[in-house]
Amino acid sequence: MVKLTPRPYLRQLAKAIGNQKLKSLPYLFPYTKELAIADATRFSEIYARKVRTKSLPSESSDIEEALFFHAVAKRTDHLFDTASFLRDSIEHRLKITPHMYLMMLQGIEQSKNRGLTSTAVSLYIELHNERFSMTSEDRNLAASLLLDIFKGCKNITDLLQLKIAYENHMTNSVTDKSLEIRYIATFIEAYLNSGQYTRAVELFESGFADLTSAQFSTNQVLKHLPIKQMLLAMSQHGDVETLTRWLEVVVETDRSLLDYDTWSEFLSLGLSQNHYGLVKLIYSRLVMLELEDVSLDEVMFSNKLEELENKSGVLSSLSEKTLTEILHTLASNGDVNSTLSLIEWHYVHKKLKGEKALTKDLCLDIILSYCYHKDDTPSSENLSIQNVLTTINNFTSKLDAEFVLSYRDICDAMSYRFVRYNVIDSNVKTADIRARASFNKAQEFEENDESKPRKIQNNNVYNSRQGNILKNSEILDDFVRSIVNYILEERFTIKTLRIFINCVLHHIMKYQNATGMIVALSAMHQIHPKMASEWLDNESFDIIIRTISKSPAAKLVGFEMYRYMKSKSLDITTSHYKDFIASASKGPDNELLQLYLHELSVSEFTTQNSQNSPDQTVPTAYNEEEKVERKRYYDIDKRDSG
Repeated sequence: MVKLTPRPYLRQLAKAIGNQKLKSLPYLFPYTKELAIADATRFSEIYARKVRTKSLPSESSDIEEALFFHAVAKRTDHLFDTASFLRDSIEHRLKITPHMYLMMLQGIEQSKNRGLTSTAVSLYIELHNERFSMTSEDRNLAASLLLDIFKGCKNITDLLQLKIAYENHMTNSVTDKSLEIRYIATFIEAYLNSGQYTRAVELFESGFADLTSAQFSTNQVLKHLPIKQMLLAMSQHGDVETLTRWLEVVVETDRSLLDYDTWSEFLSLGLSQNHYGLVKLIYSRLVMLELEDVSLDEVMFSNKLEELENKSGVLSSLSEKTLTEILHTLASNGDVNSTLSLIEWHYVHKKLKGEKALTKDLCLDIILSYCYHKDDTPSSENLSIQNVLTTINNFTSKLDAEFVLSYRDICDAMSYRFVRYNVIDSNVKTADIRARASFNKAQEFEENDESKPRKIQNNNVYNSRQGNILKNSEILDDFVRSIVNYILEERFTIKTLRIFINCVLHHIMKYQNATGMIVALSAMHQIHPKMASEWLDNESFDIIIRTISKSPAAKLVGFEMYRYMKSKSLDITTSHYKDFIASASKGPDNELLQLYLHELSVSEFTTQNSQNSPDQTVPTAYNEEEKVERKRYYDIDKRDSG
């Protein structure tokens, strides 16, 4: 085909697309992709030479062929030379047809030269002003080409010319109503290209609402609006709420509007911001899409898991790290069902491959999901805390050999749960009544209806309605008694009890003071007088001493704790001495300070001699790995205690 001259090429092109009769040239552009640029350029030069020598035949077909090959070759210079030749020649001017305008527009569109937008608008308006006899197909094509030319436009002022053409000609001449959507899409793209994100979102949302309420389906509108470009802009601007809302529309309409890489980018954004709505949407409507109708029994007793892995581009491409991050986001936002569902699949997947399945991290995610779970109807029995403790006990009783669960792993999540202890604080209730009365009384004296801002309550801890409810000593006492009794009645393990006690003590250390600690310990002592020796562990004493060091009025409490630890021959570490010194340094008296400094120096001297002894027979209390872990825990306590 490349050896042919222009006209035989057009005949073969028409034959190749199944038409015995040559189709109108403006409509052959989609079929010219196989025509090499070199061949198109060669054909274009043939006609350009005829224009320069003024030997171009005056027949309309010859002129249209010239414009056709100039457009395919993206030679806008030849296009305009030919157009000037037609205008200068009276004989050729009489042969001008609508198809020539269409091919001029196609040439400008093919060139991607954004500097020719004004010329394109002039050609479009001139085409309609000349009052040619055009088919509806020709009018639709002209409008479509003009909108394509404005794709990628960055100058809003250029769009004013498009607006004039649209209002004066396009609205009255086209029959393809989807061009109205494309017209709005052109302005949205221009706003995005020029960095006007807010205006782009406003036009996108208002345009979508107007179009769908008129005559278009949601699928039609999303197909022609720059949905992918718009959503990517939302992602880049961190507008996660708006992005999530529109992704729900896309999922309901047609998931294929976005490719896998785009979905992955949105998932990464949701994970980086721990945004539950976005992550849950992609997880439930895309990641787990292939598993909707598959039960665990089918996977366990068939080869379906392997088939799903081979078929699903989403599941097979997710890394272990990504799955873990998804799991953490679901868990930290209290989605128990999704957390358990994902772990179930993860567990079966690993188990079938012979790998270790239920790790410590997975167990922690399950516990976190129960801690952060939002009760629709809070129970007076505080089932949420009981569910957390039941879950903890399951792990401490059955998986103790696999890993060690520490209160430090879940203390922040437990604090979140504690401040949602379902009880009525009489002080808060009284404050609410007074606030409402004050508000109503103030409204009576207001002459207008304008509401003035007033502080009604202080949501100071994790946005809990009552703040830190455990600061009320009566409530704290009742809380500790009821939960400890529940643990004892259910015969939970001693490790579960210690984790709960340490979480409560840590919460008091972080958000309260030594008074709260004394209330909690007294409540436990009344339940079990030997609680100090049987329930508390080294971590408990670490927290208690750290709490004492923070309190300005706990000097004597610290001394009593020191005497108790000495009498029971408990290990007093350097960190403990530092905390005792901190508690004794408050106030004018310094006898205790001198005592602690003396004991610390003796302790360090003894430790140094023991380490330097060549015949050391006492083994080290911790190996190197345990020392690193203990230091990490100490740093956490130091951070939380301020």
